[in-house]
Amino acid sequence: MTHETLQEIVCSLGYPAAGNPTQYVMEKCFEAAGCDWRCLTLEVEPNDFAAALHGAKALGFLGAAIAAPFLQQAVALVDEKTPVVEIGGLANCVAIRRGKLHGENTEAAAVAAVLSDVQDKRIVIAGADGRGRAIAAQLATLKPQKMTIFAAADEPGQSLAIRLHEEYEIETTYELAEKPLPLVDVDIVIQTGDDNSALLFDLTTLTKQMTVVDLAITPRDELGQAVQEREATLHDGLTIAAHLHAINYHIWTGGEADVVMIRETLEEYLGV
Repeated sequence: MTHETLQEIVCSLGYPAAGNPTQYVMEKCFEAAGCDWRCLTLEVEPNDFAAALHGAKALGFLGAAIAAPFLQQAVALVDEKTPVVEIGGLANCVAIRRGKLHGENTEAAAVAAVLSDVQDKRIVIAGADGRGRAIAAQLATLKPQKMTIFAAADEPGQSLAIRLHEEYEIETTYELAEKPLPLVDVDIVIQTGDDNSALLFDLTTLTKQMTVVDLAITPRDELGQAVQEREATLHDGLTIAAHLHAINYHIWTGGEADVVMIRETLEEYLGV
């Protein structure tokens, strides 16, 4: 900040921008903390994203939440990125520090935060798209016992399993999911697709001892019912989103946000 009367600003960049809850959530966080910051929602034409991100830096913004369709493009534009961003190929949060753009994948960090302790756990990553790759890389740093990649196509699933084994020295396997695969000797399963994605694992093989993470914001009725019937543990997409926003807030401000308050704010905004 160049003058005490100026507000610090972060923004959300997306196209279309309507319906994105970032500004609403961040303003609630700033208000709760007594923090005189602002968050702006900015709709950016696809061909103008690079100019918009560099413009945010030129205007002295301290960060940007990156929304679709710019998650991949952001990776090429940041000056520094984490290994998780590099492996996943997606950056959903940018911090602007000392004139440089720092790319983060805070969705992967949110999954790790929700699961808390995955050391010596057997994990299935159901999906090898960018989200799945990023989450797999994030969790691999925490030294699980084994990580299995379920994917609907050989690539990038197979190469992801090989890379995780080589770079993180953990046991990895890959299985082609031409139909939903059974969960055998699994502690945690993470469904990485969006609301419309097919499940890659057989719901009838869930057990009480398993923890399921579903990134979909809209609850999947069939998954929720199977989890309830088998008394498994479910972390839904709103839980992950709440932690994601809390991590973004921390990256930008250095402060801690109330995850419960953020979830309630998301539920209010999204009407779920």
